[in-house]
Amino acid sequence: TDASGEFESLNVKVPAEVAHAFPDELGRPSQILKVAKSFYGLTTAPRAWWLDISRKLRDRGWRQLRADQCAWILLDSNNQLKGIIGVHVDDFIIGGDETSNLYEDAEKAIRDLYRWGAWASGQ
Repeated sequence: TDASGEFESLNVKVPAEVAHAFPDELGRPSQILKVAKSFYGLTTAPRAWWLDISRKLRDRGWRQLRADQCAWILLDSNNQLKGIIGVHVDDFIIGGDETSNLYEDAEKAIRDLYRWGAWASGQ
């Protein structure tokens, strides 16, 4: 940004779901748009956040529940429940078997994913 806070040039990737609303000069759906003036927040930010956290949890062995897509479980090789996460927007509740190395490692990996606020813990 320059001193005024305005972007000199900002290009954004258009989500596939809405690319058809922004055709290029040949009428094809656009993949990249140049932002003409500043804006605050992205309408796709919540979905982008959800897709990112979902991919990262899945990549780390967590399984999304079919009955509640905001809940994730961690099972060991014997299909024993070792951890559970509930997600609401950007709030997480996480719990698990603190005697399990699998769970302890998984919790640490989640803590390392993002810059979080304070973690509260208790019995």
